[in-house]
Amino acid sequence: MEDHPLLTALANWPGRVSTQLAFEARGFAVHRVWQNRMIEFCGENQAGLLNRYWDEVALETMRCAGKVIPETRRFGIEPKYRSALLDELFAVRDFVEPPFQVAPLVRGLYEHLKKSLFDREFANSELAFIRVQKRREGERLGIKATGWTGKKRDVLPSSMRSAQRLHSSAIAIAGIGFSRAVSSSRSRPISAGAVIVPRCH
Repeated sequence: MEDHPLLTALANWPGRVSTQLAFEARGFAVHRVWQNRMIEFCGENQAGLLNRYWDEVALETMRCAGKVIPETRRFGIEPKYRSALLDELFAVRDFVEPPFQVAPLVRGLYEHLKKSLFDREFANSELAFIRVQKRREGERLGIKATGWTGKKRDVLPSSMRSAQRLHSSAIAIAGIGFSRAVSSSRSRPISAGAVIVPRCH
């Protein structure tokens, strides 16, 4: 597994921030809403730590091809990347209680998990909130659950249908942009690739 080409490819993953910006450029925002809600729960003074924590969990998970449990520091393969921050947080974590075996390394996130488990009203409120955000995003982006049965085998076909709809919309928008660029430029050639292919910063 250590020499698998996938690990080599994942070593070039740009990170959580760049990935999120790419999703947000296409209209997806539920992840950001959830992150802001966690920051609000934990306290604004924890925003820096939380974002660093999420960055490191994502980076470690990706570069280890998912063969890691960051919260327990267990690696299923020789890690291509091991986070010093997560090692440090794990070493000083002293707030985990039964029945939690795999818990976040940041106390605020742990308290949210704990409250979600033991406070039914709170858990229902959080679930209702995120469902509303998902429904609004689905409606805004034209994503439909048609064909989704809740079974794993239907994840890929359903995702492909949504991706094809988004791709068709992007091509249409890009074509409009390209046409406008061509009509507005009379003295210099236009690179189709430069106009159609968006850049994620």
